[in-house]
Amino acid sequence: MTDHPEPWDNSYVLDGDTEALLRRLLIAPLTQDQVVRSCLKEVHLLLPPEDKAKLESKMADGAQGLPGLLLQPFSNAVAEWLQMREELQQSVDWEEVPAQQRELSEKRADYILRYATRNGWVVREGESGEWQITEQGREVIQRGGFYMR
Repeated sequence: MTDHPEPWDNSYVLDGDTEALLRRLLIAPLTQDQVVRSCLKEVHLLLPPEDKAKLESKMADGAQGLPGLLLQPFSNAVAEWLQMREELQQSVDWEEVPAQQRELSEKRADYILRYATRNGWVVREGESGEWQITEQGREVIQRGGFYMR
């Protein structure tokens, strides 16, 4: 792992992705492959057309509440989309993922893990080499995440 800055990232993206990883690690340890998969962006583009249309319809239905400031339908649609994206990230066949997208996901995972390790928020433990959140990482999340520093 190298410690040079990545030109394609910034602190808001890094903090957001790192916080998402820490929140997932609160639930259970993750393998390296699971971490890389969680860094797949635009994974919804790999959906079959009928599933893409269904997802877009749900987001559009949720967005209808925005003009009247009825944020609950939109919030529900976003939560459902995030759940769907996470499931797809973990189940997609790596053969279906374009090589560039997979490489970017691997780089993003490496960058996030180096950042989180350097700050003492995650460790790699056990014979399986799974990533686990540390007590310091738990404290970051318990106090409200990165934007509450």
